[in-house]
Amino acid sequence: MQSTILIPQNIRDRAKAYCSAIQDIMGVDVFDKHRTLQHAIARMIVAYALRQTGVSYSDCARLLHKTHPTIIYYEEKMKTILTTPGYEAEREIWKKFKERI
Repeated sequence: MQSTILIPQNIRDRAKAYCSAIQDIMGVDVFDKHRTLQHAIARMIVAYALRQTGVSYSDCARLLHKTHPTIIYYEEKMKTILTTPGYEAEREIWKKFKERI
């Protein structure tokens, strides 16, 4: 029998709010299985925001139905996006997201 690890309700609520905010901004559902750039960016933003609030890699992975190495990749990619020229559109989405949460 597999043990179930529960994620605290406040973290679940935060994740739900972040997913809703990014869906309003980008028009994509974070939980879709699509691999388009828009969906990937939406997932990266939500994962990065959750990590910025202290949510563990494992909890982020469970919330977003991903693996923890994927969350680590998302976090590193978002750091690159926020500090490297050429990602102006992604930074604008991040800015809008931060204003909403």
